[in-house]
This record gives sequence, C-alpha cells and structure tokens, in this order.
Amino acid sequence: MTLTHKIAKHTTVQVIGRFIGFGLSLVSIIFLTRYLGTDGFGKYITIIVFVNVVSVCAGFGLDQILIKEYFKTKRTKHLIANSLALRAIGSLLIFIIGAIIGHFLPYAPIVKIGIWVYSLSSFLVAVELIFLDIFQINLRMYYQVIAETINRIITLLLIIASIYLNLGLIFILLSTAAGSAMQILIAYFWVNRIVTIKLRFNFKMWRNLLVKAIPLGISAVLIFVYYKIDTVLLSLLKPSADVGIYGAAYKVLDIVSTFPGMFCGLLLPVFANVFTKNRMPHFNKLIQKGFDVLAITGIPITIILFCLARPIILLVAGNQFTSSVLVLEILAPSAALIYLNWIFWIAIVGGDKQNKLILPYLLITIFNIILNLILIPRYSYLGAASATIITQLLALFIPWWLAKKFFKTSLSLVIPAKAAAAGIVMFFVFYLIQKFNLFINWQGMENINTFFRLIALTLIVIFGSAIYLAVLGITGALKKSMIKKVMG
Repeated sequence: MTLTHKIAKHTTVQVIGRFIGFGLSLVSIIFLTRYLGTDGFGKYITIIVFVNVVSVCAGFGLDQILIKEYFKTKRTKHLIANSLALRAIGSLLIFIIGAIIGHFLPYAPIVKIGIWVYSLSSFLVAVELIFLDIFQINLRMYYQVIAETINRIITLLLIIASIYLNLGLIFILLSTAAGSAMQILIAYFWVNRIVTIKLRFNFKMWRNLLVKAIPLGISAVLIFVYYKIDTVLLSLLKPSADVGIYGAAYKVLDIVSTFPGMFCGLLLPVFANVFTKNRMPHFNKLIQKGFDVLAITGIPITIILFCLARPIILLVAGNQFTSSVLVLEILAPSAALIYLNWIFWIAIVGGDKQNKLILPYLLITIFNIILNLILIPRYSYLGAASATIITQLLALFIPWWLAKKFFKTSLSLVIPAKAAAAGIVMFFVFYLIQKFNLFINWQGMENINTFFRLIALTLIVIFGSAIYLAVLGITGALKKSMIKKVMG
C-alpha cells in the first residue's frame, strides 16, 4: 500500500467520522439555540470560547512536538509516557489558573460557574490528545473516530435530556464532561493495544520537550487568540445576545472548518519524516498536493456558506437568529482562507521552523485585537466578523511567505484556479435555485418546519456539489489516475 493510499484511506475514515460528528453537532446546536435563545446561547458561547483559549495554552504545542520527536528517538515508549505525564499535570494547572482568571472577569455568575464546569471537560480532552497523537503516528485514526463519535452521541443524548427536564446551562455543560470522560476511557483501552501507557517523570526529558515546544506553543496560542479574540472581546464589550448572534454563525464556520486540521494532522508525520531525510523536492511536492486538495475542498464550502447563509441559519439556529445571516455571509470567505492556511502552517512545523512563526503571529494578533477594539464598539458582531476576514487574509500570506523563504516552495495555481471556476458555476446554480424557488419556497422558510428545511438544504447542497464536481472533472482538476490511486 502506497503512502498516498494509506493517507487517503485514513482521511476517508476521518471524513466519515467528521460527517457523523457534523450531524451530531448540528443537532446539538439546533436544540441549544432554540432552548437557550440569543442571550443564553451567548453565555454558552462565551464559556466555550474562553475555556478553549485556555485549552490551547494547556496544549502549548506538545502534540506536534511529540509527533516530530517520535521519528528522532528510539526510546518511543519513554517519550510517550513522559509526554502524557507532562500534559496531564501541566493542563490541570493551566485550567485551574484559567478558571480563576475567568472568575474575576465581568461575567454573569452562571458564566463563571460554567467556566469551571467546562474546564473539566476540556482537561479530559487535553489529556486524550496524547492518545490521538499515537493513533496518528501509527495511522490508526479509526480508533479516535469511534471514541469521538461515542463521545458526541452521549453528549447529545444528555443535552437533550437536560433540555427536556429543563435543568439549565450548567447541566448542559456537565453533559460534555460526561461525554469526554467516556472518550478518554475508550481511547485509553485502544491505545494500550499499540503501546503500553504509563506515566514517567523524567524531568530532563520534560525540559527538553518544553524547550522545543515553546516556539510552537506560543505560535499556537497566538493563532488561536487571533481566531477567537473577537468573541472574547465581544463578550466583554457587548451584551450576551450579541455574542449569541455572532456565535451561531461562527459555530457553523467552526463545524465546516474541521477537515483541514484533520487532513493536515495526518500529513504532519509525513512532513516531519521527509524533512528529517532531507528530501526537499518531495517535501515541496507534498505542500503542492495539500494546497490543491484544500483549495478543492475549501472553495465550495465558502460558496455554500455565502449563498445559503439564510437557510443554514434558519435550520441551525431558528427564527430568533435571523441577524446571524449577515454575519455568516461576511464570515464565509474565512472557510477557504482557513483551509489554505493549514497546509503552510503544518509544513513549517514539519520542517522544524516553528520558531519563525512567533513574531509574525504576535504582530497579527496585536493587529487583530486593535481592529476588534475599533470595530466592535461601533458595529458589534458585524465589526467582529469584518475584523476576522481582514486578519485572516493577512494570516494566509505570512506562512506562505515563510514556506517560500525556507523551503523554496513554488506553488502552481492551476488546480485552485479550476476550483475557483467551478465555484463560480456553483454560485450561479445556487442563485438560480433560490431565485426561482426550486425544491422549496426559499423566501418563506421562516414558516417551514425544521425537518423540511433540512431536506431542502440537503437537496440543494447535493445538487450544487454535483455540479461543482462535474466542472472539476471537465476542467481536469480531478484526474482519473489520482482517483484510482486513492481508491486503490
């Protein structure tokens, strides 16, 4: 089995898992937005985003360093055992510190309590990420997919029960902790089939791991901050209802943006291995292939989010969140930018140049904070969305420039251009379908129940995607030889 075949097979497994997760997350949001309303959902989003920022600080780049170091040492069991111990103790301390900081911010009491509760769930996920690294290294991500799917199913069932019993926001957050606990137990059982899991306290190795992780950790924190600081600032400067309106649109973007991280996560061990062997032509070929794949997948996502923003929001969040439609339209280009950004970032990490990311991302983060502080007081959630787009355009340029500088990367834009052309065709298809009310009365969707909204949206997405793929095939962007190679 070729490397391309292995990556494709494991990517396919993850895509299937992500589609299942996508569906379960969608159902969760449908229940949460209707139960909590704009104000309650705003509080929920504030808790989730705040703790997620702390979670990135807890990770501090250790996952990527573990994958890279795995190929450089023969003491892999010691490396994994010490990484797990370092992650568990470090994460626990950082989540406690984060929750204490949240307690002193000007949030409602329920938000402060929620931060403590959700920190428990995030701590469990943070520890389990070491298991995910082991699955990635050994190309056995199907174990991770099963564990995550069971987590999401349990969480969804408990959320529905909490809503049915009217238990409130805190019990909804406890539902996520219960699901995360089940995920880490299942992952622990399966990871022991690959390597015996133990905790080791070799402080010299801890120091070496931290020294190598610091540049990547700082970069990861800065990247996540510039992605999420808009929501944090919005929660501090505007009412919870505004956060809820913005959060509903951003949640959709978050869901559809999981693929590039998953795909590039599989590529990271390959990049690290190729770079270690100094096979730079192959290294740059991987960047080109990854760029092409992410362009082909990211462009239609952007078209779907922009053209179908209204039916998507009405389906996901309901009639209370119609103000989120314009937010999603503004955020739609972010999908393609996020997709394309991933391949350069992961190549830089795999190429051991993560320390070069610190200063650029520090400047981007400062720029984003200033831009949000200017736009949010005046334009609220629309200002936050606008700041996001402007910052992400800048953020795409920097890792591309670094890859070009250090790896002499020269990109061909032939495939992305063909994908863009197919995206334009897709755009006009969606426009005509809605203009002539095909499949459903698009102008009267507020009066249609959720089930029929889902059916109509599914049909139009499938139809538009088929047109997009057909154009890709006609232009030669999708080659039969590559499809056969992937399918084996």
